[in-house]
Amino acid sequence: MDWCLYKYRHLVENVFARLKHFRAIATRYDKLKRNFEGSIALACAFYGYLCEMATAPTAQ
Repeated sequence: MDWCLYKYRHLVENVFARLKHFRAIATRYDKLKRNFEGSIALACAFYGYLCEMATAPTAQ
């Protein structure tokens, strides 16, 4: 089994699982494609910001 491929697949599956926590994305609330893609981009940016803040060193 290709462990590198499995590792990236697991990462992508986890991102989709976290995106489904956003109700508008999980239910495809927006009817227009551009609004839906914008919601996904916003959710990804928010998730990336949270991940960055969680791994950032704290100033003491």
